[in-house]
Amino acid sequence: MGKELRDRPSLLKGEGGMTQGVFKTKLLTFTRLSLEAERKTSRWSVWNHHYGEKLGEIRWYAPWKQYCFFGGDLIFSRGCLEDIAQMLANLAQERLE
Repeated sequence: MGKELRDRPSLLKGEGGMTQGVFKTKLLTFTRLSLEAERKTSRWSVWNHHYGEKLGEIRWYAPWKQYCFFGGDLIFSRGCLEDIAQMLANLAQERLE
């Protein structure tokens, strides 16, 4: 991640905070899904503010040993991709703590 992303407070803290289960950026809302008994890692749904539609889900992908975004046949702007990338970085950091 570039320095410019790390310096964007809306991406690092968001509104609500990751510990409360809702993380909002300028373009997207990330909502923590309930943890199933057999899962060790969190899952997050990703929502678009403008249209209010679900874009996909962030969840752990065991073959790559990292959080990944799972979406369908979608088109993303640079801002949306930056928000998703920062959320993946936040989850990776949270896992290390």
